[in-house]
Amino acid sequence: LWTLSTKKCASAISKHSMLIKGEEYNRWIEDCYLLIGKAYFYKQEYIKAIEAFRLVSRQFLGSMSGYEAQIWLLRSHVQVGDFGSGDIIIENIVMDDTFPVKLNQPLSLALANYYLKSGDEPIAIEELKTAISLTKKKRQKSRYTYLLAQLYAQQGNYAASTELFTKVIRNSPDYEMVFNAKINRARSFDTSSSDGTDDIVKELNSMLKDDKNTEFLDVIYFGLAELNNRQNNMPLAIEYYTLSVSKSVKNNAQKGLSSVILADLYYQKQNYRLAQAYYDTTVAFM
Repeated sequence: LWTLSTKKCASAISKHSMLIKGEEYNRWIEDCYLLIGKAYFYKQEYIKAIEAFRLVSRQFLGSMSGYEAQIWLLRSHVQVGDFGSGDIIIENIVMDDTFPVKLNQPLSLALANYYLKSGDEPIAIEELKTAISLTKKKRQKSRYTYLLAQLYAQQGNYAASTELFTKVIRNSPDYEMVFNAKINRARSFDTSSSDGTDDIVKELNSMLKDDKNTEFLDVIYFGLAELNNRQNNMPLAIEYYTLSVSKSVKNNAQKGLSSVILADLYYQKQNYRLAQAYYDTTVAFM
């Protein structure tokens, strides 16, 4: 599909370009160049994408497409690990007083990705919070909130993570996202307070009985295991990890993850026979 888009855009440029004395008079041409860059980006041909976005940002300097190309150029440099070039783009954008307010939301997303990949999670979180505040579409807002909840969980801020996962559960129109938010809320639940723990357990047990979740029992049991693990209820956690492994029929990644955690737990308990068995399962499915 993206290859076809590239060909059609190239054809449109060759047939309809009105480049006179270095200035393009067909306003659709810059959109074609921009779409070509996006096509290369999604095909993971990032060097070609960088060339296309660089052309748009230079040839159509000051236009909406030119500014949008700078954002995509930043994203492309991040994908190839060129953070030095990313720094230059960010500096140019920050110093440009004419940068369109309309593009602040995609810029914040690109900056969040940049800082996350470069290892500066606190700034990435702030940029993601800005992007969420500027996002109007409900599905996208829930998606970015979900990502922010994951980042807080990685930082150990379980109270903020729990609050955001709860917000996703309440507001997201997407069943799959709500399902995963419930699992991740259990995994990162703020165990410093017992309030709400029983409700989380009841919710997950209810999900186990829902016919829609038959294929995802391994994930639900994993959520219960993680919750009990964080509460230091290891016997019950091991029981749920074991159920997660045994109920996993299609999700090899989940089977491998539950197995390696079980293997580590049994190794710590010096039960080497079971540890070896679950390490073998991990090797087979990861």
